Amino acid sequence: MRKLGYPPGWLEDAKLEHSGLNLYDSDGKRQLEDDEEQGEIFCPDDKDRYDIRKVHDFPGFNIPAPPGTVD
Repeated sequence: MRKLGYPPGWLEDAKLEHSGLNLYDSDGKRQLEDDEEQGEIFCPDDKDRYDIRKVHDFPGFNIPAPPGTVD
């Protein structure tokens, strides 16, 4: 199961989806976000973030497995 990565159900619960809304200034130019560059192609999935407070510790997935654990 460790080959599959972090448990997908928990990871989906921690996902913070981007609204997809764009802001424009008085000249009609779209305002860039802090982590965005001019001319970058917008893909909604690229803007998704994760609430780290909702990510639980799972030994062997996102924290080291205890010593002596058989893999």
